[in-house]
Amino acid sequence: MITIQIIAILVTLGAGLSQFALEYWWHDKRTKKHRWIRLLLICFMVLGALVATRFVILDGYQSKERERRAINDREKIKADLSALQAKYDQQGLEARSLEETATQQRKRLEDQLKGLQSSLDESQALLRPFADYAKAKYPEDDVRAALEKLRNDLDSHERKIKIYDYKLRQRQIKPEDEEKFVEILKKAENGEISISYAIGDNDESYNFAIQIGELLKRAGWHINQMGTVSTSGIQGIRLEFKDLFDAPPESEFLFEALEAAGFNIEIGLVPWNNVPSNYMNLFIAPKEQ
Repeated sequence: MITIQIIAILVTLGAGLSQFALEYWWHDKRTKKHRWIRLLLICFMVLGALVATRFVILDGYQSKERERRAINDREKIKADLSALQAKYDQQGLEARSLEETATQQRKRLEDQLKGLQSSLDESQALLRPFADYAKAKYPEDDVRAALEKLRNDLDSHERKIKIYDYKLRQRQIKPEDEEKFVEILKKAENGEISISYAIGDNDESYNFAIQIGELLKRAGWHINQMGTVSTSGIQGIRLEFKDLFDAPPESEFLFEALEAAGFNIEIGLVPWNNVPSNYMNLFIAPKEQ
C-alpha cells in the first residue's frame, strides 16, 4: 500500500517537474508535439494526484478504523481484566470460607477425638474389673479370650434368667401342689368335663390347659373335648355351665382343687344351646394383667 502511495507521489512530482522543464527547454511552444506532451504530463500529474489523494483518504479511514478497533480491544481487555479480578476476588472469598470451614471441622474432629479418647479411658476403667475377673477365672487364656469366655457365660446366664422369668409368668399347678390337686379331684366319681383355651397369648393358656387336663386324667376324670374359643375380653379361669341349677356335683371338687392351688375361679354360662343341661366346661382365658 505505501509503495503505491510513493509511486503516485513520484509520478505526480515527476510529471510536474517534466512540465516545467518542457516549458523551459522547448523553444517553439506552438508545435502540436509540444501540446500533446504537455497534455500527457498534465494527465499524469492529475492521475498521480488523484491516486495519491485516494490513498491518503483511504489511509486516514483505515487509521481511524484501526484506532476504533484498538479502543474496542482495549475496552474488551479492561472488561476481561475486571471479570478476572472479580473472579479472583470471589475465589479468594470462597477459599477463605473453605479455610474457615476446614478449621471448624478440624476443631470439631479434635473435640470428638478428645471425647472418644475420654470415653475409651472410661470404658477401659469400667472394663478393667471384668478383665481382672475373667483373667482370674480363666488364667490359662489371654485377656481377650478370657473376656470372650466370660461373655459367653453371661449370655448363658441371661438365657437361663429369661427361661426362668418365662416360667414364672406361666400359670401352672406347682409340682408340690399336684398331688393334693389330684387327691381332691379323685373325690368325684366318673367326673366329666370339657376344656377350652384362648389363643394368641404365646400358648400360655394352651400350656396351662394341657397341664390341668393331664391332672384331671390322673384323677380319673373324662375329658369330653378340648379346643380353642374366642376370649371376648375374658381373663383368668372360668368354670361354665349350661344350667347353674343343674350343675354336676363334681364341679364342687374342681372348684375346691383350683382354689387350693391358688387360683381364683369365675362362674359363667356357656353360650351354646346344643349341650345337655348338666354340661360343664373349664375355660382357660388369657392370664389376668
